[in-house]
Amino acid sequence: MRALALATLIITAPTLASARSISLAQAENAYAALDFDQVMPLLARAGKETLTPAEEQRRRELTAVMHAIYERPVLARNGFLEVLAHEPRYQLPEGSAPKIRMAFEDAVSARDAMGIRPPPPVTRQWWFWAGVGALVVGSIIAVGVSAGNREPDHDYGPFALP
Repeated sequence: MRALALATLIITAPTLASARSISLAQAENAYAALDFDQVMPLLARAGKETLTPAEEQRRRELTAVMHAIYERPVLARNGFLEVLAHEPRYQLPEGSAPKIRMAFEDAVSARDAMGIRPPPPVTRQWWFWAGVGALVVGSIIAVGVSAGNREPDHDYGPFALP
């Protein structure tokens, strides 16, 4: 019986780990339906749940957007600053409302004024290219060693071939 319970847990664990927050999903649905009065209470409830990092980032983003919609510029700016702190390269979706875009740009300019810069892309780091070079050189050496240590394919008996 324990084995069956353990097997069931192992099989369902990935599904449980990938389950979305119901409150966050309801908040996104209410936002999509333009039912803004329902969004903030649902986001507050989602904030009390255990969320994945992606869900937590979406909750932050939606909260900042809602503050911008309700014309709370300080809360919207602070919300977008929190979003940018966790995802420095975050960009608003195309077609965002002007008041949302204005709050986001205020947060970006506040971040720049504080001297906080997003980290450079990985491809601009020296260690990335050193690792790529090591992989290439290692691959070439491995192919050369494996190709050079081959036995002849055929046995031609006592006669040597030129």
